[in-house]
Amino acid sequence: MSISIGLTIIVIQTGAVWNMQIPESLSWILNPYVLVPLLVWSVATKGLALWYSARASQKVWFVALLVINTIGILEIIYLTIFRKKSK
Repeated sequence: MSISIGLTIIVIQTGAVWNMQIPESLSWILNPYVLVPLLVWSVATKGLALWYSARASQKVWFVALLVINTIGILEIIYLTIFRKKSK
């Protein structure tokens, strides 16, 4: 993925090219001080939630957590409410 000066993101994937224009109201998300912590948070919570769901043999939760990307929201819900607590 490459980002140009005019807030246009060009994604090259499997030979197809998409040119998406980012609205000015959402340009703050491209700031590395916002994007990097958001990515670290998302990967950390997803990994933790996937680990616990796999260890508890909760296949439906594992697939849902793997497929649905919610920037950590679904993962936090799983970890705080639905995770089987170890004794």
